Order: sequence, then structure tokens, then C-alpha cells
Amino acid sequence: MKIFHVIPKIKHGGAESAVFSSIEKLNINNDFRVLTLEKSENIYCKYKRFFKSFDSNIFNPLLYIRFLFFVYKEKPDVVIFSLWKSSVCGLILGLLKPWLKTKRVVIIHSSRFAHFADRLASKAAIKSFDRVYCDSDATRRFVSLHTAVSGETISFISRRFERRKYTAPSLGSISFVYIGRLNKVKNINAAIDFIYVLKSIGMNVSFTLFGPDEGELNSYIFKVKKLSLESNVFFEGAIDHCLVCDELAKHDFYLQLSSAEGMGMSVIEAMQVGIVPCVTEVGEIPSYAKNNFNSITFDARKLSTEYFFEKANDLREIVSEPCKYIEMSTFASRTFDGENTYSEDLERALFELFGSNLNL
Repeated sequence: MKIFHVIPKIKHGGAESAVFSSIEKLNINNDFRVLTLEKSENIYCKYKRFFKSFDSNIFNPLLYIRFLFFVYKEKPDVVIFSLWKSSVCGLILGLLKPWLKTKRVVIIHSSRFAHFADRLASKAAIKSFDRVYCDSDATRRFVSLHTAVSGETISFISRRFERRKYTAPSLGSISFVYIGRLNKVKNINAAIDFIYVLKSIGMNVSFTLFGPDEGELNSYIFKVKKLSLESNVFFEGAIDHCLVCDELAKHDFYLQLSSAEGMGMSVIEAMQVGIVPCVTEVGEIPSYAKNNFNSITFDARKLSTEYFFEKANDLREIVSEPCKYIEMSTFASRTFDGENTYSEDLERALFELFGSNLNL
């Protein structure tokens, strides 16, 4: 089967991580390639031959001409579209439907629309494409609510990580990490506020953030300086996809206080490694992150200074009892044992889409 997966560009996000994780698996029995619409700086050498970049943007009419010509020439069996910019190309690809048997699939990755353009393009794709896959049950319910279309949930566990964290932190040195986009929806400001509260009660903490800037970095740097956290909070830019596991294992807690999520891919990866997540109960996260069992969870509606002091005391109690931290770390690492990965579930779903007409 010839499969194309279209994404706007390469960056560290849940959708992109899933795409990278599927390259090797899906190319065992298929011809799988990734199409990027915009210029991408970092394509890992190991995977370069599987990528085709149009180095353009959605406001350039030539992008659509080149995209249509390429797909028509290659005649893939299915094209998968992730994120709203890609869905625009998918909608235009529908113009070739009388001459092209290619099936169109859209994957929805969030339980909210980011803005009006996202709402417009994503809803049109959901209603007109051949299949709608969702990264979580929360996202599927969102799709059904807003479009009356019943999508299918597929696993978004992008890859299996071995447990790497076996030691508990001490009150003298507690390390937090975040890996993902520096975007408003990730609520980095709240995470910085929590670090400030932890420091104010005498805890020696560090918070290292990896990920591409999506227009918010300068405001975060200003906030860090304003709170005198320059020795505690560090922005390290994007991280190589292949180094994520090693980096996660260096830290004690994964801190992500998003206002909205789909599956929460980075949270899942952190848990598999064995670091304890500090996360808001949004999207699908409440289905697997259980407070004081394998995680420290936050109510996204209560992110006030007073609430952070309550949570800081909870965290200090856990760190004060190394056996408790190790127990939570162990439960976190086992949360997704036996679950299918994204590539396994996607291949299964595509097989069902085509029935017995194609041999995967």
C-alpha cells in the first residue's frame, strides 16, 4: 500500500512525533512517505529519503498546484492529513476525486479548535474525507459534538520506551522537564508560576523546557526574569526526536499544565520512562494520569497561587518519602503496558478501510 502522511512542517508536537515513530514500521510492508508543506530545518538523516517537502506555505497558490500534481503522479492509495493546514490541501485534493481513487483520511489531535481557520478547515475535512481518526476518546467525543460525525479512536502511543528512572529525587535538588511546543495552549506561564511557588517554600528546583517557539518565548523569558528565576528555568530549544528518552530520564517530574490536550503524547512518553507527571486534567489525560498513584494532577480551573501552594506541599511530601516517589514512578512506567502503538493501530485501521482489496 502506498501511504502519504501530510503535515505542515517538522517540529516537536504530538502529531509530528507520531509520524516519525511510524516511518520504520509502516515501511516494512508499505510504501510510506511524509509530505511537509512548509520548510523544515531538521529532518533526521536516518529518515530523509522518506520525506518530500514543498518548502512553501498555505497562502501560496503554487503549493496547491505542486501538491495536486505530485499526488496525481504518484497515485497513493491513501493520504493522511494531520492539523488544519494540511486539511486545506486535502480539501483541494477532493477536486481530483473523479480521476483519482486515493482515499483521504484526517486525524484530529486536539479536543478544541485553536482558532477560526482551524475550525473551518477541520470541520470541512471531518465531514468530507473518507475516514476520521482521533488521537483519544476525548477528541472523538469533541468531533462528534461539533460535527455529528462518529470518528474512530486510534492509539497515539507513538513508541515504546523502556523504564529508565529508578532513583528518587531529594529535597535538595528536584528537576522538572517539559518537551513540546512553546504555545499558549500549553500554559507555560502557569508552569513557571508553579516553579516560583516551589522555590518560595524553600525547594531547590530546576525546570528545563525543550521545544520550538510558536511566538511566546520572549514573554516567557520576560516572566522568568521578573520572578528572578534565571537560575531555575531554562529554555533549550527543539530537541532531536531520537534524544527524548535519554533527556527525560535525567529529570524527576514532567511538568505540563495545558489548558487543552488530545492524548498528551509527551506525558505518555515521560510516564513510560518512569518520571512522574505533574499535569492538568484535560483531554484524555484524566483517563490514565491518576493523582497520587502515578501522577500529580491539577485542576485546570484552579491554577491560582493559593492552589499552587497546596500542590507544592503535596509534591514536597512525595519527595520527602523516596519510597512513595519510586512507587509512583513504577506505576507510571507500567501504565501503558500491552497497549498498541500508533503505527500498529494505524496499519490495522487502514487495512479495515480497504478491506481485503489490499494486502498490508
